[in-house]
Amino acid sequence: MTATAILRGGVPPVPMISAVEAYVAGFALRENAMEIPYASNAGVLVNMAQRVTHNHAGDPWCASECHLVGVTVFGDRWPLPRTGSTNEMGQWALAHGIIRYTPSLYGLLMAHGVLTAAAHPRAQYVQPFARGDLFLLYSPTKRRYHHAGLVTEVEAEQLRTREGNTVPPAKQRTASEEQSREGQGNYPSSKLLTLPLCAMRWVDLLHD
Repeated sequence: MTATAILRGGVPPVPMISAVEAYVAGFALRENAMEIPYASNAGVLVNMAQRVTHNHAGDPWCASECHLVGVTVFGDRWPLPRTGSTNEMGQWALAHGIIRYTPSLYGLLMAHGVLTAAAHPRAQYVQPFARGDLFLLYSPTKRRYHHAGLVTEVEAEQLRTREGNTVPPAKQRTASEEQSREGQGNYPSSKLLTLPLCAMRWVDLLHD
């Protein structure tokens, strides 16, 4: 949604950006927020995110980063629960009807009994992701979500993302999944659409 400022005192109207673009810009301003000491899940900029979700130094902070940006940009209008648990985020998004899955994750959740064909028809839940969605990465072995971030672009075979608690671009090609979800900073990254991912369309719950 876009709007235009009211003309006052002969000042030309100023276009206002959408909620999604405001959130994406806010996330970009956190780029290079890093853990200090290295690989500590701590540091001044990291602790800022952890405090929003009532977490502490040493806790993983990818989900906390998503909430910090939301609260900074939208204040009390930020619609998602302020939890540092990626799994709680995924469960909440499913319960509130703002979730969609990649085909691989939909199949896994059906096999694990989390979804049923009658209550969660494929055509409704396997839907394209969009810029501004928050993604969650699912672990088939742990049977839970274990990483979160922002979708900045949707391409044919992958998502362009921004993520807290991940590795810098120079290390992403060689990093394992475990290393990339327990990195040291906020950086641009990517995720293949063949991965077990879900997306949360938080903007659908944002109210004036």
